[in-house]
Amino acid sequence: MFWSDQHDRRIQFVGHAPTGCEIELDHCRGERSETARTEIRLDQVANARFAAWIRHDGQPVAAMLVNRPELLGRARRWIADGSVNTTRRAA
Repeated sequence: MFWSDQHDRRIQFVGHAPTGCEIELDHCRGERSETARTEIRLDQVANARFAAWIRHDGQPVAAMLVNRPELLGRARRWIADGSVNTTRRAA
């Protein structure tokens, strides 16, 4: 795991993401949480809070959180045993 504070953003990464991963992006706008399985455009999420849930061959392997420190414990559990359903997270 690593974390960094960059330009008023808390960036946390847990796990290891090898080449060829699938990424599910969960970004927050206000009180809503939206899940996108399409190409990520950085200009759309530059000022947003988001989580990137990363799988390899269908297995949870990593997560990157930007201004979402409340999800760190959930991300660790998701990677450890795959028990957290990313589509049912709290915003």
